[in-house]
Amino acid sequence: MFFDEHNPPHFHIEYQEYEASINIEDGTVKGEMPKKSIKPRF
Repeated sequence: MFFDEHNPPHFHIEYQEYEASINIEDGTVKGEMPKKSIKPRF
């Protein structure tokens, strides 16, 4: 993560042909991602 990047804090993910970004603060997903690939595994 870069300190001077635009807000909100997030990270980008790629899975097969899908791409999305996930907001670190609230977990919202922007983009498309199969549900099984982003399911929490606690």
